[in-house]
Amino acid sequence: MWNYRLLKEEKVDGQHTEIRLRVIEVYYNEEGNIYGWADCADTILDIRGDNETLVYEDLKADAEAVLDAFKLPVLIRDENDQLFEVAEKK
Repeated sequence: MWNYRLLKEEKVDGQHTEIRLRVIEVYYNEEGNIYGWADCADTILDIRGDNETLVYEDLKADAEAVLDAFKLPVLIRDENDQLFEVAEKK
């Protein structure tokens, strides 16, 4: 199973903190635990095919799945690239 999630990253430069939010694909094992993720920073939605109606519907479904990521807790990653949910949600 997989879904889109929001990944929050912070970069501290002196007194300035830059916050970056990204949409990523997160993969789960059978127990529902995160076991992997894919960075989708360059292209989030890219659907191809030979039937325009099906391509449109697939693209629309993916866009709706991305919006669902905003309903879930935000993730952060540790120094080992492991993802964890954070309590805050905006």
